Amino acid sequence: MAVPSAVTQLDTRDGCDAANAVPFYRSWSGITGTTDHFYTTDHDEMNNTIVNSCNTVTFEGTMGVVFRSPTVSATLLYRVYNAPQAL
Repeated sequence: MAVPSAVTQLDTRDGCDAANAVPFYRSWSGITGTTDHFYTTDHDEMNNTIVNSCNTVTFEGTMGVVFRSPTVSATLLYRVYNAPQAL
């Protein structure tokens, strides 16, 4: 399944910088024993993750939008990674 590239419509009232917004994609890994979610603003990264997952990752949709740079009434969002631990 390819990831849709639609961007949510934004209300530009209240100083919202709609041109600075990008979709916030979410997927879920259905591997037995995991409850991992993957989030990204990069359409190609999400599409690559799903296409190359051997049907173990499900696209859940666009969760909303995030801004490329600070804007009015926004909170910073950081990306983190939790590496698997060796057994």
